[in-house]
Amino acid sequence: CGVIPFLADPNNEVKNTYTLTWSGGGSYTYTPAYEYTIQQPLLQYSSITNQTYTAPSAPATFTRTFTVRNAGDGRLGLFRHSETSGSGLIITGSSGGTVVSSGPNALTLELSGAQFASVGNGDAYLDPGESVTFTVTYQITSCTDLGSAFSLTWGCNSQTCQTVNESGGATVSASGLVPNFLTSGYAPNGNVVVITQESSCYQDAPGGASRVRLRFANVGTGAAYNVALSVFISDYPSDVYRSYMPARIDTSSLVVRIGATIQPRVITSASAGDPTPCFTAPDPVKYLTLQLPLVPAGETLYVEFDHYVCGLEACHGVTRPNIRSIGWSLSYKNACNDSYTASGGSNYRTQFNASLTNTHPGTVSDGQTFNVCVSLGEEPGNYTEYFVGNYVNSGGAPSSTGYYFMWVFQLPPGVVYTGGPVQWIGTQWNDPSITLSWPADNVVVSGSTVTVYFTHAGRPGGWQTAWPTGSFKNSYVCLPVQVVCGTGGTAP
Repeated sequence: CGVIPFLADPNNEVKNTYTLTWSGGGSYTYTPAYEYTIQQPLLQYSSITNQTYTAPSAPATFTRTFTVRNAGDGRLGLFRHSETSGSGLIITGSSGGTVVSSGPNALTLELSGAQFASVGNGDAYLDPGESVTFTVTYQITSCTDLGSAFSLTWGCNSQTCQTVNESGGATVSASGLVPNFLTSGYAPNGNVVVITQESSCYQDAPGGASRVRLRFANVGTGAAYNVALSVFISDYPSDVYRSYMPARIDTSSLVVRIGATIQPRVITSASAGDPTPCFTAPDPVKYLTLQLPLVPAGETLYVEFDHYVCGLEACHGVTRPNIRSIGWSLSYKNACNDSYTASGGSNYRTQFNASLTNTHPGTVSDGQTFNVCVSLGEEPGNYTEYFVGNYVNSGGAPSSTGYYFMWVFQLPPGVVYTGGPVQWIGTQWNDPSITLSWPADNVVVSGSTVTVYFTHAGRPGGWQTAWPTGSFKNSYVCLPVQVVCGTGGTAP
C-alpha cells in the first residue's frame, strides 16, 4: 500500500539502480532506462441505481443496485462495500455479497472469488475492466434523516490501500402535506354520527333497525394512510365503549364508501360485549374495528350500518339509558408515517324510566262518572345529540312517523271506561304558558284493561322534547270512567 501515494505522481519512477564501489574511494552508479510497472487495482462505483430515490409516501420500500468496476491495471481478490443510513431509512436486506456486519442503519458486504467467478473471464479475481453488481434493499419510515454514505475499500497485509466514498439520499414527495379529518362542525347537526333512518320501535328484529352513518371529511392538504376506525356502542359519555348496553351493530349491513365509491369492508376485530338476552342474532357485535383504504385530501369517508336496540324491558333498573348512543375512535397517518388520532360519539336518544302519579276522587258512588288522570314525571324520550364538548337539544319527533305512545290503565272491579274522548294534556316545549292537547287515536278495551294509543298523526306541532323540561314532563292523560259496582267498598 505504501507505494500507491508515490505512484500518484506521474514524475516518479520505479527503477533499479546499481552502484559499484572499490577500495581507494571510487564508485560507479548505473541506472537502466527501463522502469518497473507496478499494477494496482482502482475501484469505482460505476453506477448506483436509485442513488437519490423519491417515494410517494412512507413507509416505502426500494432497492439500489450497485455496480463496482475495477478501473485499474491490477487484479483484486476481494473488497468491501460499507454504508450507513439516517434514522428514517432502514436497511432491510442485501444480495450479491457476504454480510460481514449489519444493523438497521449500517451494512458491510464483502465481495470475493465467489462473486468474481460469475463475471469477466470467470476466475476468482476482479480483473482490470471487470465489473460486479450487488443490491441493497431499504425501507423509508419517515420524511426526515434519509441520507446514505457508501464506501469501497481494499487492501493487503491488514492495511487499507484505497477508499472510495459516495453518498445517496431519499425523499418523500408528499412531505409537508397533512391530512385532517373534520370531526365537528358538520351541518346541520355538527357531529360525525347521524341516524339517516330511525326505527320507531326498540326491538332486535328486521323492522327495528335504524340506519347509522359516520362521516369523516379529510379537509387537510394530504392523504390519510393506514386508517383504522373503531365503532362501538356507548352510553354517557358517548366516546366510551359500554359493553353492557342493550344494543348491537349489524356487521352484515356495513357499507364503507369514499365519496360515492364503495370500498372493501375489512373488519380486523369485533367484540360481542356482555351477554344481552334480547338479541336474536347468533353473532351480536357491540364493538368493531375497520381497516380502511387511503383517503385522499378533499374526500369524505362514510361508514354506514344498521343499529338495533332492545325493547325497553332490557333497560329496567336504569334510570336514564342512552339507547341510540354510538362512539368511535379514529387513527391514521400522513405520508411521512406520523400518527394522528381522534375520537367522539353521539347520544341520539335518552330514555327515562319516568315516574307516574295519578289523581282521582277519593270516594265515589254507584253510577258516578269521573276522570282518572295520570301525570308523567319526566321526558320519556329525549331526542338529543351529544358529542364531546357540546350538547344539542334536537327535539321533535323521531324521523320515522310510525312511532306511538301506549298508555295502559288497569281498572279495578266495578269501574269501566265510559267510551269518551281521551286527551293527553301538555304544554308547548318552549313556552309552558301555552297548553296543548294531543287526542288519542285509538282506545282498546279488553276486560278491565284499557289501552290508549297516541300516534304521530294527532301530535300538536309545539309538542316537543327538551332538556330538562319539555312538553312531556308534568303532562297528563285523563281516562273518563264510571262506577258500576252497586256495592260500597275500596278499590285500588
